Amino acid sequence: MAKWSDLHQGIKIDGQGNLQRSLNIDAVITSIHNILNTHQGERVMRPTFASTLNGMLFENMSEDLSSAIMVDIKDTIERWDNRAKVTQISVDKYPDDNFLSVFIEFTIKGFPTKFTYEGQI
Repeated sequence: MAKWSDLHQGIKIDGQGNLQRSLNIDAVITSIHNILNTHQGERVMRPTFASTLNGMLFENMSEDLSSAIMVDIKDTIERWDNRAKVTQISVDKYPDDNFLSVFIEFTIKGFPTKFTYEGQI
């Protein structure tokens, strides 16, 4: 039985014609993806829901900015999804292409193991 559910990242249809859902651990990973890829003001009823990462992509990349990005990732995930506790973050910068590759290691309440999220922002 599912403890948590969320819409699947790819907005897919399941075999019964319903929107496919991500369950449990996959729901938390989907939530992290959504949090990091939502822009400030994009959600009308929750204008503060999002990270500020998109605005940082066009700044001159430096070690200070890398640190600020990692703090923002951790704070934003833990603010908007209280199931996840971030334990490690690494960021690879691609300033010429205006994106970041992020690797996030985290724990989920009630699970003894660590999980990972990898994505581009």
